[in-house]
Amino acid sequence: MSHVRQVLVIAGFALATACGGGGDGTDPGPQLPRLLYNDPSSGNNQTDTVAATLPIQLGVKVLDSVNAPVQGVTVTWTVPAGQGSVSSPTTSTNASGVASVTRTLGTTAGTQTAQAAATGVTGTPKGFTTTATAGNLDVLVKTAGDGGQATISSQVTYTVTAQDDYTNPKAGVTIDWEVASGGGSISPAQNTTGTNGTASATRTLSGTEGAHTATATADAIPQTVTFTTDAIVAPASADVSLQAIQFVPDSVLIAASGSVTWTWNDGATVHNVTFTTAGAPTGCANGASGTVCTKTFSTAGTFEYHCTQPGHAAMTGKVVVVQ
Repeated sequence: MSHVRQVLVIAGFALATACGGGGDGTDPGPQLPRLLYNDPSSGNNQTDTVAATLPIQLGVKVLDSVNAPVQGVTVTWTVPAGQGSVSSPTTSTNASGVASVTRTLGTTAGTQTAQAAATGVTGTPKGFTTTATAGNLDVLVKTAGDGGQATISSQVTYTVTAQDDYTNPKAGVTIDWEVASGGGSISPAQNTTGTNGTASATRTLSGTEGAHTATATADAIPQTVTFTTDAIVAPASADVSLQAIQFVPDSVLIAASGSVTWTWNDGATVHNVTFTTAGAPTGCANGASGTVCTKTFSTAGTFEYHCTQPGHAAMTGKVVVVQ
């Protein structure tokens, strides 16, 4: 059907609808054509990997009021930015009233959509939804736990994220964990990445100071990820300076039964040390330059504190106490 004939057919449907009966119970006359999914193989609700070309084309059909196919109707196909493409921005219905396109997914895992629309027909537009899953495993990325310090015989958590070629998290990847140096242990020896692509293991450090390393590997790729933690002996004491409306340093580490000494070095500016963590020792009262306050911590834990003077809300610190 030519474009001119298509327009005349649709216009005829509209005219007949406007001039026909219906108000007095008579036949309302011909109706506008309808846009429908080309079921049972419309291509809607497919699942495939990112960047894949879907095996089933997206399809719609146009039928008239007596369910006869309408040929030559122009269908416009659109895809949101970043969600791949279709083989043609417009297609025309064939003798069966069907118009279709080939759909290629974008590179971001998750829900991706497309839409078909036609002018002068009812039921437009029609939306198509596809679930894009991550592609083949490409890389393991260290996402937590690497490069820090911890006391001897303590535990730290290491986390890796499995990603595909487009940095989408990859679920279901088997990760093998192994101690490389420094002694101690790591658990579990093997686990699987979750829906967010991550897997974690707990590293128990030995009683020896120095670098402790562990590795994470996956059989699917030739890559070894190495985590390093510096095992240290917690000191018996630490010093904090109150200066420029700051606690310097704002975090200290000590052994249980150890002490922390705060020294005021901020001129006439008044500060205090007020703990917000239960079980902490009594804080230090208001003081100015030259004030010294020492507190002993008998139990392990993280004890947060701050200065309550007006305008000093950003002045915070913490004491980490380990056995």
